[in-house]
Amino acid sequence: MSELPIPDLLASYEHNFEEIKSILNALSHEKRLQILLSLLTGDKSFRELKKETNLEKTALAHHLNQMIAIQLIFKPAYNTYSLHIDGERFLRVFEEAFQQTDLKLTKDKERMETRQFSIKFAKYFFGYDKGTE
Repeated sequence: MSELPIPDLLASYEHNFEEIKSILNALSHEKRLQILLSLLTGDKSFRELKKETNLEKTALAHHLNQMIAIQLIFKPAYNTYSLHIDGERFLRVFEEAFQQTDLKLTKDKERMETRQFSIKFAKYFFGYDKGTE
């Protein structure tokens, strides 16, 4: 992925602000993100998505219609939903960006420290190593 110079990046955001905002809004909603991630594994019916998300019919239809409007998903057939290539692209781009963040590095370090503490605790109090069980 090439990096735009800051002035070009700002110009692009200014020019495409509403569209970018719509996509970020879709990806920031827990249920819409859940739907997108579910569709990564393949096409799903309305019923399957309803069951997976625990949403009522009208709420699910609303979320699906919003994502269809911005081309994150599409309906290849009646009652079937599929992840649009753009939806997959955005999921991949955000995941790749997250992998490079200080937040991820900090969280990984915290998890490792917690795990090390748990192993030391188990050895001291119970006389065994959780990694060998």
